[in-house]
Amino acid sequence: MGKRLGKDDSKIIYHLKYLNNSLLRTRLAFKTSPDNLAFPNKSLYLQSLKIHEMILTTEAKKTIFKTHGGTEKNTGAPESQIALFTQRIDHLSNHLATNKKDFGTQRSLLNLVGKRRALLDYLKHTDLEKYRALIKTLDIRK
Repeated sequence: MGKRLGKDDSKIIYHLKYLNNSLLRTRLAFKTSPDNLAFPNKSLYLQSLKIHEMILTTEAKKTIFKTHGGTEKNTGAPESQIALFTQRIDHLSNHLATNKKDFGTQRSLLNLVGKRRALLDYLKHTDLEKYRALIKTLDIRK
């Protein structure tokens, strides 16, 4: 067999499989860290790691919930959910601007827009003033 892979090795091989679509090539050409890679598209690999980072950390989510929902624990408020969906929609829209053929992301973007639309409709029917304030703060309507 061969050397058993650690966590860092398996993460690197996963990303390289994603980029090259060739497990054999990744096992032969790459070792442990991005600095040791004998890889012609090293910059592309490093960019892919940046793409797959979490877009919303827990701290960012807490600040969104605090500003729009009132408290950090109020995660179910429609205002906080709409703000969270808006953040994710912006991120996915930017991603799709550079990756036009990413149809999985396109589908998830449409699902998020539909969920946000439903929550906005609910908020509009229950509390019109909160709806108008949220639209203005999030700058959803152009």
